[in-house]
Amino acid sequence: MKMKKTIILICAILTMSVLVSCASNTQTNNKGDGNLSNKAPVQYSIYYDPSAGGLESSEGESTGITLKNAESKIFSFASKNEVSKPSDVEEVKTIELNGKLYSLPYRQTYETAISGASDFAKYGKFNGYKSDTARIDTRLGTGELLFFANVDINDRTVSGNLTADEVRTIADATLVSLYGELAQQEYEYESTLHTDTQQKVGYSVVYRKYVWGVRTNDSIQISVNMKGDIMAINAKSLGMFSLAESQITKEEIDNAIAALHETFSDEWTVYDEKLILDAEGDYYVSAGIYRKAESGMTEAFGVYINVQ
Repeated sequence: MKMKKTIILICAILTMSVLVSCASNTQTNNKGDGNLSNKAPVQYSIYYDPSAGGLESSEGESTGITLKNAESKIFSFASKNEVSKPSDVEEVKTIELNGKLYSLPYRQTYETAISGASDFAKYGKFNGYKSDTARIDTRLGTGELLFFANVDINDRTVSGNLTADEVRTIADATLVSLYGELAQQEYEYESTLHTDTQQKVGYSVVYRKYVWGVRTNDSIQISVNMKGDIMAINAKSLGMFSLAESQITKEEIDNAIAALHETFSDEWTVYDEKLILDAEGDYYVSAGIYRKAESGMTEAFGVYINVQ
């Protein structure tokens, strides 16, 4: 009897061990909770763009590291192609910005490179409106304001005594009126910039979307002249990272950033890391790198590394 109990106990222990072993080897999908799933190591590819550094670059110098030229990828959606006019387009778009009304006739509909990525296609299609004094771009289907510019030179250089705090109040109210109360939670205030040139006098207030604590290139910039008129709004990437925290984990982003720093740790300084999308809808981290070349000049590049 004692022998039977011993055998039963051993079998129970072995069964439990097998169950625990199976559970530990099962890959779970933890996307959205910030935890890294049990996955194969990411194979990183680093692309470089010599024009994206923003600093002097010495010709002929190289990183000394095997990189892929960013021209083989599309990381920017600035260029656009005109497409057919939608049947339900508004012929005149009217908006109110800080008490001032603008009515602009329809000009064209266009799309950018990301319109080919199925999950993000809606973010790449716009309607454009234009008058003698202003331009507007709105998202196709939703009508969200993605771009506004007052091009009246008299408004751009008007004098006044608004303070940075007063401009921030105007920008906060504009953010909410255009994009709703939740916009102040979705986008963090980043900075207020002052410009005083012959072409422009005023302030620009910048708000930015973060994913798992990392900056993205989804920002809303609201420019105000010195008498309180809204002069420009730039929100071209509005909402593009709304699903990011359910599609990638914090560890995946952190690991990509760490790999970038490790790759260039010997001679280069890495700065301005941001989460971006390429035209295929894949997540990348973009950054700048720079170093002092032997010639004494500063050599700089823009670099991109895949997250997954």
